[in-house]
This record gives sequence, C-alpha cells and structure tokens, in this order.
Amino acid sequence: MKKTISLLLIASLAAAFLSCGGDAGTASDTAQETGGADVQNPAVTETQTTAVVTEAITDAVTEAQEVQTAPAAEGYTCVFDNGITLKLGSPAADALAALGDYSDMMEASSCVHEGFDRVYTYAGLYTVLTSPDAQGKEYVAEISLLSDLVALDAGGAYLMIGSAEADIKAAFGDPVEDAFGVQKYNLDGANVTVTVDGGAVTGFVLTYPVN
Repeated sequence: MKKTISLLLIASLAAAFLSCGGDAGTASDTAQETGGADVQNPAVTETQTTAVVTEAITDAVTEAQEVQTAPAAEGYTCVFDNGITLKLGSPAADALAALGDYSDMMEASSCVHEGFDRVYTYAGLYTVLTSPDAQGKEYVAEISLLSDLVALDAGGAYLMIGSAEADIKAAFGDPVEDAFGVQKYNLDGANVTVTVDGGAVTGFVLTYPVN
C-alpha cells in the first residue's frame, strides 16, 4: 500500500512539474513577442524542466525505498514446540488435522459469510479461529498464542509470549495503535495485536481476514 501511494505521489509530482514547464514556455513566447532582451530558449527550458522532473522522481523513489514495510502476512508461520507448523490463512481442514485433538471448541454463525466461525482451544497453549469464505471454504483466520511453547516466525525472528517489546518493534516497526499496554501492528492484509507489561509480551494475537 505504501509503495502504491508513493507511486501515485510520484506521478502527481511529475505532472505538476511538467505543467510548470508549459508555463515557462509561454513566458518565453511572451518575451519574444514583446521584444524583451532576456529571452529564454524553449529547448533549454524543456531540458531544464526534464532535469527537474527527473531529480524529483529520483528523490521520491529513494524516499519510497527507504520506507520499511512489514512482510506479507501470508509469509508468517507459527512454530509449535512439538514441531508442527501452522500458516495463517491456510485451509482449516489441513490445519486441524495437523494439530490433532483440541480441548475445547466453540462456534457461532459467521457475520461475514454463510457458515460458522469456530474457535479451537488446545490445552490452554493456543487457540485457532477458523472462518468461512464466500464459497463456504474454511480457513485459519486467527491464531492466539497463550504460552511460550508456540512462536511466530517473523522472517527468522521468533516472537512469543515473553518476548521483549523491543523485539516486537524490531520485527514490525512502530505500532499503529498503542494504548494501555495494547499495541496493534498492521501487516500486509493482516494484523498483530500484542499486550505488553513491563517491557515483555503477555498476549499475542495474529489475525487475517478471510474474504
């Protein structure tokens, strides 16, 4: 999204400078008609305008490249102490089969699509929320970490209950919301919500909207 906005800004900037170039040409014509001594060469003016536009675009692209964006949410994988891995947004049937028996399950009608949202709890260590899409297929829409026996692999940085707040910010950047110890981070199409107490993570929820 940030890259798209940057490109739109670049296009707007280029159009603005090209418009300025047209005005400069008009001023030159006026000077010639009035016999002014200091007459601008239209070719030189065009070259100068092009140089200004090129420099502006280069600066804007450089600035856009310097903006740090979080990796796509689909790339995040939860790693469990027993060696199981679970990817956010994966088919629910595959995930549930891999995780095995759950200790509790609750369901309610989905408010987005026909079908049910189901929350599976596994021995108080983590919960998995599955949700249907428009075609009725169920996917993993949320994973809540409840212990340090489960970690989120965020590009090689393993984040979990007990992780330092500094490690979370190093992986995700500054939170988009931070109030009363609850921090929210936007990924590419998903969100991470962490609860922090005393500089350490005490709650960790990863959500991904199922369309």
